[in-house]
Amino acid sequence: MGEQLEKQPAVRPEEIIQGFTKEDYQTSVTPYEWLYKFKDNPFQMERLRGLMLEDAKQKKVTNVGKLWLEYVKLQVSGQGRTLAQNMTAFTSQPLELKCGDYDCYDDGVVCANNFDGLTTVCPHPIMVSKRLVNIETGEVKLEVAYRRGKGWRRNVFDKATLSTARNITALASCGISVTSETAKDLVKYLAFIEDENYEELPEVETVSRLGWVDGYGFSPYVDGLMYDSGGMYGDAFGAVHAHGSYEKWLELAKEVRSGKSVPCRILLAASFASPLVYKVGALPFILHLWGSVSGIGKSVALILAASVWAYPEIGSYVKTTKSTNVGYEQMAAFCGHLPLCMDELQMIQGKKEFDELIYALCEGVSKTRGSKTGGMQQVQKWRNAILTTGEQPITTANSKAGAVNRVIEVECAEKLFEDPRAAYQVLVENYGHAGKEFVQKLSKRDDAMELMVDLQQSFYEYLKGKATDKQILTASLILAADALADLLIFEDGNCLEPDDLIPFLTTQTQADTNRRAYDWLVDWVASNPARFTPNENGQYSGECWGCISADSSQAFIIKSVFDSAMTDVGFSPASFLSWANKAGVIECSRGHMTKLKRLEKAKTPARCVCLKIPDEKVEEVFEEMEEQIHV
Repeated sequence: MGEQLEKQPAVRPEEIIQGFTKEDYQTSVTPYEWLYKFKDNPFQMERLRGLMLEDAKQKKVTNVGKLWLEYVKLQVSGQGRTLAQNMTAFTSQPLELKCGDYDCYDDGVVCANNFDGLTTVCPHPIMVSKRLVNIETGEVKLEVAYRRGKGWRRNVFDKATLSTARNITALASCGISVTSETAKDLVKYLAFIEDENYEELPEVETVSRLGWVDGYGFSPYVDGLMYDSGGMYGDAFGAVHAHGSYEKWLELAKEVRSGKSVPCRILLAASFASPLVYKVGALPFILHLWGSVSGIGKSVALILAASVWAYPEIGSYVKTTKSTNVGYEQMAAFCGHLPLCMDELQMIQGKKEFDELIYALCEGVSKTRGSKTGGMQQVQKWRNAILTTGEQPITTANSKAGAVNRVIEVECAEKLFEDPRAAYQVLVENYGHAGKEFVQKLSKRDDAMELMVDLQQSFYEYLKGKATDKQILTASLILAADALADLLIFEDGNCLEPDDLIPFLTTQTQADTNRRAYDWLVDWVASNPARFTPNENGQYSGECWGCISADSSQAFIIKSVFDSAMTDVGFSPASFLSWANKAGVIECSRGHMTKLKRLEKAKTPARCVCLKIPDEKVEEVFEEMEEQIHV
């Protein structure tokens, strides 16, 4: 090969490289000697070195990069970095970066060690390719690009993972070659690459949730804004986009708005209300669509609500309910100001009562929790609508008043769509247009939010006294959002009326926990007659819980039995007795909320709760008493 070089000096360098054989690369210094002749032109030498590496790779020679390094070291006799060896030189690399004393070629990253040898930092190409800065938290993450096998791959990691040898071994799960032995060297290399090329590295702004971002606009409708939250909800973030025909979606939505299905119309309006919750300073609310009849289109109605913003397929933006309370908090925080949509709430395993979940979601802030690395986790916040479906209500007779107030439960017993399957097909093919247009028009119109507040206040005044304050606030927000959506999107005049929502709102009496506890207690006594009435021999069937007065107007319940029964179903005995005394539905002895009563064949009297039992004759009086409770 050396003789050919002398005889044909005019041959193009590329052709000379192609003429090197596998044996030349492995057993001869000719290729390296020829390349070294270009030492006075570093650019040309680096270009030809890249071509030579590609040629060697095609000829099944994998160690040319290391052989070239050794040849250069022999020539310069330890005089330090020379000849353009200070830049990364991976084939098809995302960008060229300064790499200092590291040699970055296709066969990996190496550096000189203290034993006149080479240390392999990573046996394949790897580099920092991007810096990501969260616009809300200021947290910085790095995108690491690496090539192993076919093509380059990229993953985003937080600085805490990349900065310690113990944590960086987690990169192995992504296919990056790193062990506990090489971890420390890889940490040093990636830190050096970032620091040495800080200005050259592309920097992008990121966000970890959806909704309003102060100073930027509405995520994800902000150009150049990336999602960075570890990929946890990357599929849902990517689902928020416009697709298909806006006209086809509008046609179906207008058909729903003009139809008789009030539950479906309410759910659609609540979807538009979600981004307004934050703007008016309200707390999150739950709108629960339920019905025991299968096949009437509850899930399709939820898909319609989700299609305002995103690809609404269940499992993409619409989530199932197989999760923990922590998982629900994370989902709500990700949605931010867009609706959190959860289908088939009855699938939650082991949940007989939903009070804890209701409080967790409607507080709008996650619990304070410790961090694995010490200190506290960042508290997450959200202000949105939570839209759910199920086969039954999510509040019960013993639900706390706070839980009842935070939920509007809409029962549906009839078909919500003429053809649910056809509606579903339209929605999964055409979606995401209306939500984007809604927030863009809200942002452009100077009077939009002022109009929104005026509408909400007018609806609030109309509904005042017809339900609890929290229920009225939620209903007025839904009605105002529906009117605003009509103004900005639909322009069909088919808006919800306050009277459409009133049947689904909870009144003060219905929300009162102690009033519901009284109803439960009366039913409990009636459903256990054998425990309160002895037989003809004066004996009880099982335990004795108390007795009924001769005229059946009072039930005497042993205090310990009363406390146990109330606590088991979630009511507070002390709170109830205080309320019942003020309401006049119990009789008390001086200084006590109970009375002494000698039960059948008992030698000593027992302290009992003396509960007044209403009958048909006193029902009107009892209703007047209920009204006085809230005066």
